[in-house]
Amino acid sequence: MGETANPWTVLSRATVYENEWIRVDHHEVLNLAGGPGIYGKVHFKKYATGVVPIDEEGNVILVGQYRFTLDA
Repeated sequence: MGETANPWTVLSRATVYENEWIRVDHHEVLNLAGGPGIYGKVHFKKYATGVVPIDEEGNVILVGQYRFTLDA
């Protein structure tokens, strides 16, 4: 799978909350259409849990699009 460039323009980033387990960042951005927007990002410092849905046939459906929070 190839790399995808960041289509968002980040105007600013500020940490709005932080403790021993997480950090929450607030981003002022220009969205894909060039309009202003905000994006919140939670960074887990220790462990986190994710959920992957599996359909009745055992398939996992993945979407090939840029994810701001992963920068990929």
